[in-house]
Amino acid sequence: SLNLLTSGQVTLESVEDTNANILLIDGLTTSEVTMAAAAVKVTDKVTNAQVDTLDGKTTGKVTVDILEDTFAEVSALDALNDSDVDISNAAITVTDAVSKANADTLNGFTDGLVTLKSVQDTRANVLAIDAIDDAQVVMSAAVVTVTDAVTQNEAAAIDILTTGKVT
Repeated sequence: SLNLLTSGQVTLESVEDTNANILLIDGLTTSEVTMAAAAVKVTDKVTNAQVDTLDGKTTGKVTVDILEDTFAEVSALDALNDSDVDISNAAITVTDAVSKANADTLNGFTDGLVTLKSVQDTRANVLAIDAIDDAQVVMSAAVVTVTDAVTQNEAAAIDILTTGKVT
């Protein structure tokens, strides 16, 4: 719509939309519409690879609302300069198995909710993850693998922490 209002170039300083729509904006003829230095906020679920693509479209900061990827990929995004990519308020879902130490690290990346799809650690550490405030980290549907010996009662106690499979 903005492009139709002028015969000159439209320069966007800020873009907030879904990943697909932001890519459509970037695909417009640059002499007509540019977002080369725009601050970008992506509002739907994205992966590290999608954020990297968006980051390559602008010299401005890319802010992520919802991130879903492996622990390594989320960590790689957090390691970027905050002027490039910001996940500090993102809701983060981690798709691979994480330990208590990983859960603590992820919790430090964001003020948003961290959802764990899979947990693998000792019984004590699984219980410690569950003890983290549910406004910060949840594992209620996670697949849980306990790496040390447990009794039947201890296994049953872990089983009630998740709707996922417990091994």
